[in-house]
Amino acid sequence: MRGQVGASALVVASSLVIAAPPRALAGGSVGPGGASTGERAAPVDAPEAEASEAEAPEDPEARRREAYAAFQRARDLYQSGDFEEAAETFLLSYGTVPSLEALVAAALAFERAGRPIAAAATYREYLEFEDDDALRRQEALAAYQALRAKIGEIQLRVGNPAAIERLYLNDEPLTLADFPRLVMPGLVALKIVGASVEREIDAEVRPGGTTLINLPDLALIAKPPPRTDVRPPVVVETPPPSPPSPGPRIALWSGVGVTVAAVATAATLGGLTLRARDAYTAKLCPPPESGGCQDGALYPQAEEDRFFRLRTATNVMIGVSAGLAVITTALGVVVVRQRARAKARTKVKVRGSGVGLILRF
Repeated sequence: MRGQVGASALVVASSLVIAAPPRALAGGSVGPGGASTGERAAPVDAPEAEASEAEAPEDPEARRREAYAAFQRARDLYQSGDFEEAAETFLLSYGTVPSLEALVAAALAFERAGRPIAAAATYREYLEFEDDDALRRQEALAAYQALRAKIGEIQLRVGNPAAIERLYLNDEPLTLADFPRLVMPGLVALKIVGASVEREIDAEVRPGGTTLINLPDLALIAKPPPRTDVRPPVVVETPPPSPPSPGPRIALWSGVGVTVAAVATAATLGGLTLRARDAYTAKLCPPPESGGCQDGALYPQAEEDRFFRLRTATNVMIGVSAGLAVITTALGVVVVRQRARAKARTKVKVRGSGVGLILRF
């Protein structure tokens, strides 16, 4: 629907240019308050004509031709798809000789170029005029309202305009004459600079809404005098962390040595136990079905005692080795943690109000 509205507005404008000069160029457009924005051709006396030519150094007819040519160029740019350049050229035609056709066409071109703020501002400027074309005004009003629902506006209420030297909206330099101002929705930062004060105000702009910012009388607000009792920041040097205690490390390596010795002892006793078992089993009598013991054969009591003593000692050494291994592993974990703490980085951060210590692990 909006595309049809814009297209019809442009068709009306271009047809007027093709058929005859725009109404404003012919003296038909009316500005705010009913003041005519164009020049109407009327018979005048020769002396008055000479006085008018003396007051107007430029030829009005030449300006009309220049505005007409700019309008035609803008129309060609619009039809070729160069909407942004077309909008600027329509405004050039409007600035040469005011024409409501050029103003509406510029607003439509800005809208097609994806510049909603420029389009809404141009539509608003057009709506300040009285237009005898009811359809064009209705279409322009509908387009402006649709755009306005998507963007916001900032208005200023200034207590003492003379105290404001500079204004910045999101770092863009502006003047009081630039307000009220259409902006995209979101957070904005307004910076006010005066002779004796500098202030920044954050505000939120909502779609379709108007944000009112009150600026007090800045002349009554003075900058506080600089403080002379502020001490310079103190940089505190943190001493390097002390090296870890050598006790756990010594115990670790001692435990490793004792554990290795216990394992070697258990292995040696295991070998002796196997040999004693072989000697004991070799002297045992064979089963009865194999003939049993010979007459006069003695039971290998000594070999049996040696085997069981070695087996008990071997089992004890295996348990001792396992316990030493557990203790040594725990000592290793302690030493590793001590080394990790020793490598921890220490950072000192100096602030204006003190010193902050940050430890990173």
